[in-house]
Amino acid sequence: MKIVTSTCVFPKEMDALDVLPRLARLGFEGIDMDFCYEYEHPTSRFNVIGLDWAKQVRETAEKVGLTVRYSHAPYDASTRGELVEKTLQCCQIMGVEYTVVHPIFWREDHTIIESVDEFIETNANGICATLELYEKYNVKALSENLLWGASIKAENIDALVKEVNSPYFGWCYDTGHANAFKEDHHALIGLDNVPEMFHIQDNNADMRDDHMIPFDGKIDWYEFMKIVKEIGYKNDFTLEAHHQSLELPDDQRDPFLSELVARSRKLVDFYQSL
Repeated sequence: MKIVTSTCVFPKEMDALDVLPRLARLGFEGIDMDFCYEYEHPTSRFNVIGLDWAKQVRETAEKVGLTVRYSHAPYDASTRGELVEKTLQCCQIMGVEYTVVHPIFWREDHTIIESVDEFIETNANGICATLELYEKYNVKALSENLLWGASIKAENIDALVKEVNSPYFGWCYDTGHANAFKEDHHALIGLDNVPEMFHIQDNNADMRDDHMIPFDGKIDWYEFMKIVKEIGYKNDFTLEAHHQSLELPDDQRDPFLSELVARSRKLVDFYQSL
């Protein structure tokens, strides 16, 4: 189980390519490429040079010893067209195996989807329309539990995976999204599909998605790691704990991220001792 961080621990104007050596020096073992940040910054290398940038990311990651297995797509399951294919092309070049795609949680009139059946039908239709692209580029799309309506419940995302029933679709469990609404992590036990990725982040269970580092909020991390072991999770310890890092001036960021590595290592070591 490697310690992986989302690239969004750095501001979006700092291209991911430029921070890879820094993350490796701090002790991270892999990255989760946040295409959201790259896409939202108009002059990012992703937007300007695209596939050549992806090749540079792969080469730099290999040079400094970082894996690039995970990513976060800059769209939800309703998105079609060039952006989806460009992102998946970059994933293939980098060696990304999994990309998180947000489920659709609202209707065209911006009302929230509360009905579980409607949520599953809407998202199954959305993701199935692009599954052939995921197969073409050999990348697995992962839906995740979010913060609105039917998207909150882990069991609803699990049911969506069961409905789609494709080797190119699975799910990611976000610890902070669940904790924000005091959802019990024990709900993971007994679901039909084991998450293939975690977004590891903390908060104070007050309906705020604070993306804090482990042990700064109210999640019982040792109990959570026992659950991770019990359900048979096989992949990495992937952090999406970036808000505190983004609030710091850059000259204070490295010590903070070193602490993030140290806390993560403590949990990974605990998991491996179970």
